Amino acid sequence: MYHRDLLYAILLLISALASVITMTFIWRRRSTPGALPLLMLMLGTAEWSLTYAVHWLVPDLPSKVFWLDVTYIGAASVPTSFFVFTLVYTHRENWIHWQSLVLLSVMPVLTVLILWTDQYHGLFFAGKRQPADTVFHDGGPWFWIYVVYAYLLIFIGLVWLVQRFFSTRRLYRNQVGMVILAASLPWAASILSLTSSNPFPGLDLPPLAFALTGILLTVNLLQVHLLDIVPVARNILVENMSDSVLVLDTQNRIVDINPAAQTLLEGTHRQAILGKQFSSVFAKWIDVIAQFQGAVEKRAEVMLEENPPRYLDVQINPLYDRQGHFSGRLITWRDISERKCVEMEREQLIADLDAYAHMVAHDLKVPVTAVIGFAELLLEDENSGDDNDLKVILTRIHQSSYKIHTIINELLLLASIRDVASISLHSLNMQEIAQESIARLENVIKGKQALVTYGESWPVALGYAPWIEEIWVNYISNALKYGGTPPVIHLDAQLMPGNKARFWVKDNGPGITQQDQAKLFSQFERLDNVRVEGDGLGLSIVRRIAEKLGGEVGVESQIGQGSVFYFTLPVKPIASS
Repeated sequence: MYHRDLLYAILLLISALASVITMTFIWRRRSTPGALPLLMLMLGTAEWSLTYAVHWLVPDLPSKVFWLDVTYIGAASVPTSFFVFTLVYTHRENWIHWQSLVLLSVMPVLTVLILWTDQYHGLFFAGKRQPADTVFHDGGPWFWIYVVYAYLLIFIGLVWLVQRFFSTRRLYRNQVGMVILAASLPWAASILSLTSSNPFPGLDLPPLAFALTGILLTVNLLQVHLLDIVPVARNILVENMSDSVLVLDTQNRIVDINPAAQTLLEGTHRQAILGKQFSSVFAKWIDVIAQFQGAVEKRAEVMLEENPPRYLDVQINPLYDRQGHFSGRLITWRDISERKCVEMEREQLIADLDAYAHMVAHDLKVPVTAVIGFAELLLEDENSGDDNDLKVILTRIHQSSYKIHTIINELLLLASIRDVASISLHSLNMQEIAQESIARLENVIKGKQALVTYGESWPVALGYAPWIEEIWVNYISNALKYGGTPPVIHLDAQLMPGNKARFWVKDNGPGITQQDQAKLFSQFERLDNVRVEGDGLGLSIVRRIAEKLGGEVGVESQIGQGSVFYFTLPVKPIASS
């Protein structure tokens, strides 16, 4: 055996040993994303170096040829393993699935089969290989197809790594740079092997280069935890988070973003975002970032001007490098729009009930006091025999009791108006509902000697009949209270643009000023100069009912010309969001 052959064998055995040692460190972190393709890369390199070392140690030519052919089992798998590793390292994990892995495995397996059956077809060696050849760098069509394929995979991986280098934060650039260096070594080794610059004539250098690649990755693994931090493990920690994550550098440039945050950008590709100014990508957030200048931690609720508005819970934390220098900001946020709507609804209900509690304490006091007082009069005048006085007292008791009944019903109705989804909406026979409402107020109508008329044509709207009846009762009651003497009331309806129907009650009262009109539907607004006898609750309930059913309320009035109180409803089902 030549001393040169022994030297080559020793170098290759060292290379194989280095690959095996690297595998042991990777195996300890085998559950980490990216560990499996890196493990396969080192396994292929170890097989390649070991079998190549045996090739240099065996004395006879047939054995040398056999072991050289065996090296292709490892050599064919190395480029594919490296390519899959770069997919994980550069955050292209969505490309990795069983179909793509099967497709990537086809070329290595087919190459080994063609190599070992070359004596039947000559596709790999094309008759150029001689039994005495120890190193083979030329061959048939399949040889060059595989060479182009293998180095194309390595080249694509290198391009992705370079892109990753320029898009990553400064803290991790040394790490990415070392990976790029490790990936570049096989290219350099191949160029040397194919030229006269090879320092080891006759020795194929790529297995040694891939072994050195493994050593560099091992150093990276131990010193900067290649498989433990952002470039690989972020897939679990960040990519799959439901919360949005954004990383800015000190110049407010975007250096990292997860898929949840990209949803605000309507499908913009991640690579088109990295490196750009925050203000140019998130234009709606320019005012937001202005609140978070400096290396301080802050949290705030942000409303984005959209339709409907979107509410976000934003947390901004400063980031520091290993020397403690401020290096950027981590921005996380979650969409709290649904929770915000629930909170606003709850606050609205609490405000309504709180205001109503104060009002009920006042409004119930008067009628209840009247009932008690008149009851006492009945007891005192039990034997007076004055039927007329008794009739008046009983009438007042009835009116006060009716007042109490109305207030209690309004309180129950207010409590029931929560979610339109909890009720069934139907097509309404609105004229029939209006007539039922008038029947409820028949005694008042007779007592006021009011004239009530109807329109001839009534459109069919969508709604909930019990709630709509309360709207009519409220509007008609107001017309009876505040109309002329006697009240003249007209009920009518018409179709409106936008698939809406408008219904209204017109009275012949003194009219309402513009200033008072703006307050009528406010929460529990009591207009003492206009609604002297009102309880301040009815119109607020009317507004809430109409809005819950997809409509609106309003009033049109001029002094001396009466008032028109209206509400609208949809005439077709509300489209689901």
